[in-house]
Amino acid sequence: MSDTPTLLRIPAHRTPYRADPRNAEEFYASLGQFTVAWGRFEGHMIGALLMILNLPEANGKKLKLVEPWSQRQKLWEYTFNTFTSLEPYKGRALAFMKRIMTEVEDRHFAAHAIWDDFVLTASEPTIRVRRI
Repeated sequence: MSDTPTLLRIPAHRTPYRADPRNAEEFYASLGQFTVAWGRFEGHMIGALLMILNLPEANGKKLKLVEPWSQRQKLWEYTFNTFTSLEPYKGRALAFMKRIMTEVEDRHFAAHAIWDDFVLTASEPTIRVRRI
């Protein structure tokens, strides 16, 4: 642990803020739509995983619903690689999960970023973010 204090600036103000560009609401609306769409998507994926865990082939195996996407990927791949009832869907399902995992990092970044000020010189709504 360091004895030197670290300063972190987190501005707290209304959204949209008076210093935001005119089209800032477009950015906020898009970010909100992204957040809601991802939440719906996660709900569908959890539902799919729960259905897989209720297949007869899951009986007796110590499989459970997991939270981190890396663990969901392992569960998904394991079941599609080993459950004969899922064999007809294996290729598409594994490709689908691979695509999901390319999007997960963007979701994590958007969900956990520390949002800063808009770049007022940008041609479209652009905002600075920090990742810790």
